[in-house]
Amino acid sequence: MRVLFIALGANRRAAVVEDSRQLVEAGGRPVVLVSQPGPWADDTFAPGVAVVPLSALAGRHWPMRAEQLLLFRGPSFVLRRVAGRRTQRADRLVAAYRRRVANRVHRRVFLPAYGRLWRGGEDRQLAAFLRERGPFEAIVVADAHSFPMAHRVLARLSGAAPRVAFRVDQLLSPARVTQSTIADHEDRG
Repeated sequence: MRVLFIALGANRRAAVVEDSRQLVEAGGRPVVLVSQPGPWADDTFAPGVAVVPLSALAGRHWPMRAEQLLLFRGPSFVLRRVAGRRTQRADRLVAAYRRRVANRVHRRVFLPAYGRLWRGGEDRQLAAFLRERGPFEAIVVADAHSFPMAHRVLARLSGAAPRVAFRVDQLLSPARVTQSTIADHEDRG
C-alpha cells in the first residue's frame, strides 16, 4: 500500500515516525511530505520511508531558484566573505540578514508576486511530485497545518480518490463498532 503522510506542521513528529514504521512493517511504502527538513533532523525513520521536503518541490520552478540565489545564497556568500568565512560573527551576520531582510522580502514581496505572475506554479510542483512518486492508495493527514495541502493533493488526483485518514491504524484495521461502545455512547447521551 502506497501511503502519503502530509506532516507540514511538524508538531506530531513522533506519531508520524511511529505510524510510518508500522506501515513499513505491514508491507506498505510510505512517503512523508514535510515543510522543512530541519525540524525532522533528529527523527529516525524506518528504512523504506521516503521523506520529501516541500521546499525541495518549490525550488524546482525557475523563479524560486532565482529568488533563492539573489535573495539568500548570494548575499550570504558576500556577508561570509566580508565577515570571515567560518566565524561566529559571520554566522550571526548571515542569520540577522536572513531574519530581518531576506525572510521579510520573501514573504511580503516575492510570494504575493509569484502567486500573481505564475498562477498555479505551486500546483505544477505538486503535480510533478505526484507523478514522480506514483499513485497513492491512502493519505494520512498528520496535523492541522496539513489540511490545505491534503485538499490540494485530492484536487490534483484524477480517477479513484485515495482513502484519507488521520492515523495509520485507521488504514491498517477497519474501524469496528461493538455493542459495548454503542451502549457506552447511549449511557452518556
